Amino acid sequence: MNSILEMPGFCWKPRLLESALFTRFATLLAGFVLLIALAATPNLSAQGITGTITGTVSDPSGAVIGGASVTVRQTATNEARSVVTSDAGTYTVTQLQPGAYTVKVEKAGFKAAEQKGITLVIDQVALINIQLTVGSQAESVEVTSTGP
Repeated sequence: MNSILEMPGFCWKPRLLESALFTRFATLLAGFVLLIALAATPNLSAQGITGTITGTVSDPSGAVIGGASVTVRQTATNEARSVVTSDAGTYTVTQLQPGAYTVKVEKAGFKAAEQKGITLVIDQVALINIQLTVGSQAESVEVTSTGP
């Protein structure tokens, strides 16, 4: 016998391929690769089913008003969602069903302001900036528009 290839019982087929351990390893590896591929895939949904109303509340000089109460009311259902503006005067109300909305803003020392006629459609981000004027909360300023 001159080489290992001439030895009796030598098999060219690797014994690793026949083992149950290799089969389990290959299955686990394939599952892991599939999991990584699915996790790396961006959200494939075509579009959402809701919209968002966002904006900034300011005074007549353009200074932002933090801590103002913002109420977004759907006209058809009378459902209302309330948020408070940030220190930067911004607010955002998400997950709103498509339809007609009214936005009302109130803050002590200012007249309440209300904007009606805002029509929100699917996946829309409506920018509704509201300016409050100095006065009593009992007073109200109504702004009517056809929406953005």
